[in-house]
This record gives sequence, C-alpha cells and structure tokens, in this order.
Amino acid sequence: MTNTSIRRGWTWHLVLGAAFIVQLTGWFATRTTSAELEVLAANGGTQARLDALHVLGNRGVPAPKRFSGAEVQQLLIDPDPRMQRFAMINTVCKFRSPVWQLNHILAGAERADAAWWVDYMIQLRKVGAETVGAGFPMRVQELDWYLAALEGEDPPREEVLKSCGKELARIQAFLERKARRRARRRAQRGKD
Repeated sequence: MTNTSIRRGWTWHLVLGAAFIVQLTGWFATRTTSAELEVLAANGGTQARLDALHVLGNRGVPAPKRFSGAEVQQLLIDPDPRMQRFAMINTVCKFRSPVWQLNHILAGAERADAAWWVDYMIQLRKVGAETVGAGFPMRVQELDWYLAALEGEDPPREEVLKSCGKELARIQAFLERKARRRARRRAQRGKD
C-alpha cells in the first residue's frame, strides 16, 4: 500500500465526517424544542396542533401529563374532525388504555354514519391500541365502506351494525370489566 492510497482513504473519511457534522449542526439548528411544541399544541391552528402533538407524543421521553383523560376528552369534542380522529390513533392510545376513545365509539354506534365508521376503523382496525382492537381481520366489505366513508358517503347503517355487532359487544364488556376493576381498587384503597 502506498502513501498516496492511504492519504486518499483518509481524505474520504474526513470529507464524510465533515458532511456528518454539517448535517448534525443543521438538525440542532432547526429542531423545535418541547417547550415550543407545547405552545404550538396549545395555541396553534389545527395543522400546527396536530403536528406538535404528534411530535410530542413520539419523542423519546413524553411529558407525563401528555394525553391525560382530560386532554383526550378535549380532543374528542374538538369541533375539527381531524382533532377528533387524532384522538383515535396510536400516538394518543399508547400512553393509557383508550377508555375514552372506546366510549366515543360506542356512543356513536347508533348513528353509524361516515364519520363514525372512519373513527371505528382507525381505532379498532388500523390501530388496535387495546386488546379489544383488531379482534377480527378486516373484510373487503369493511374496507369498501371505509374508503367510501373517507369520501363522505355514509355506509349502510344496518349492515354496518350487523357487521361490527360482536366487536361492539366485546368493547362494552371490556369497558364494564375495567369499570368494575377500578371500583374494586377504589374500595380497597378506602379500606386501607
């Protein structure tokens, strides 16, 4: 090996190392801090809020208060349907049992319109954030209804309720078991 080939090898290492340092510096310069994201999540427009909440929910160390029951409830009653749908995704559901989301699904089952079907599919088919989620594989008909619902077309109500009736019954049973466990824990704390 000659001296020239050794220098050439080190030259490329130095060039690539310098490129890495430039990229790392650019990342640090443009990175949004958690404090800035918190402000956007609280005061930004819908898209800014969605982006900020998504990043905050997926950072390595999320804030302990992130996606509390009160915050999830606020997302579910937000006038913007995108914020309501955001409450159904894994970014939110991974922090605690999605009790509020499942209650939201059950409460809307009577209307079974396009918006409800999209929420149902996001929560129980695409995310499967709880043991009750994704209990059954998606059928082609469900996918067709989902795609039509994304376009704003209501699925056939009776067929939808018949199709997901078992799953809705499982959700109801799951929520009732969870409520009983919570009541038992509260009673035990009272005895201690």
